[in-house]
Amino acid sequence: MLNIRILPLLVLASVVTVVLDGLGILGHEWWEWQRIHGLWRQVDLNQEGNFASWFEAFILLCCTIAAAGNTVLARSRNDPHARRWFVVSALLLVMTVDEASQIHDMATSGMRKLLDVEMGDSLFFAWVIPAALVLVVAGLYLLPLLFALEPVARLGLLLGGGVYFGGALVVEVISGKVITPGRDSPGYHAITLFEEVLELAGSLIVLTVLLGIIERADATIRLRATATTIQATVEQRA
Repeated sequence: MLNIRILPLLVLASVVTVVLDGLGILGHEWWEWQRIHGLWRQVDLNQEGNFASWFEAFILLCCTIAAAGNTVLARSRNDPHARRWFVVSALLLVMTVDEASQIHDMATSGMRKLLDVEMGDSLFFAWVIPAALVLVVAGLYLLPLLFALEPVARLGLLLGGGVYFGGALVVEVISGKVITPGRDSPGYHAITLFEEVLELAGSLIVLTVLLGIIERADATIRLRATATTIQATVEQRA
């Protein structure tokens, strides 16, 4: 049986990606390295359609799968919070798709016109407003699930979510203040790298907690796939 511990590999790959992106930024500022092609573009965490964006989406996909595993466990035990676990899985899947395709940017233009926002304003990346509203509504709905978890898991999810959304929303607002035409200033590169580091760290913390909940459940989740369906079953460990 092939047994791969994916979490250490994801942490290692995250560190390597962040270090290479940082080197690319320094090389661009000090030695005029080009970051629009080659290796430096692939590890640019603020770019789209490259390895770095795929990797960030992959971590969120792993979180989605782990949350789905917790949904299966909850349903097998008739847990009253099984539906909320399903909502967590669905939200993480939406975040995964958004990370890969940047759907949230579609809300930016309309919100800028509505708020009369210009470059240099804190709400230049105006998509954070509807995103924050969704986050508040989802958080309120998921509170009963959060309080039903063990204290360690609860604190871990709060920490991971706080770190992730602190980068995705709070630091995004700050980056709106330092952005310049062409998005090529040292300050903007530094703040966006910090934002992406927070998102990577937050998603890895959440993944660690979700996998830990499954591990402590003392059960094995098995998948059986056919041409048309995927069936998940839970087996208690001896």
